[in-house]
Amino acid sequence: MFNFCDCDSPLDEPQDNYSWQSGLCDCHTDMSNAIMTALFPCVTFGRIAEVLDEGESPRCVVFCSLYLVMMPLLCSQWMISSCYRRKLRRRYQLLNKPCGDTITHMFCPCCTLCQEYRELKHKGLDPALGWKGIVTQKARQNGNRQTTAPPPDQSMTR
Repeated sequence: MFNFCDCDSPLDEPQDNYSWQSGLCDCHTDMSNAIMTALFPCVTFGRIAEVLDEGESPRCVVFCSLYLVMMPLLCSQWMISSCYRRKLRRRYQLLNKPCGDTITHMFCPCCTLCQEYRELKHKGLDPALGWKGIVTQKARQNGNRQTTAPPPDQSMTR
């Protein structure tokens, strides 16, 4: 059906490991996200998945629905969400701490989603904007830099 993540690939750890920008239990640093995740973890997961897939996969709504469907099925949402944590760690060479991806999503799903959300936000990829919003924001930032640069010296070209 969908190839959500690369869970079947080898678990090679990156050569240079970097620390997470916040701890697993630092949910209080972003209260709006903590409350959203506590009430609707499927929304937070959908936003994270959309950003990590760079808009290539189904929209956030599909991920939200998938997570929501998997929750009652023996709390099996950890199967897909841990794949995305692994994807995030590999992309940014983050340490596999405090414990493995699967364990953190099985026993601390809301804290884990909040940590991943904060990490993406720290990297300048605000999941609340969605992938298209992030691309638009980056384009505006690049456009502003280009328009504030001085025009080329015309006397040199004549």
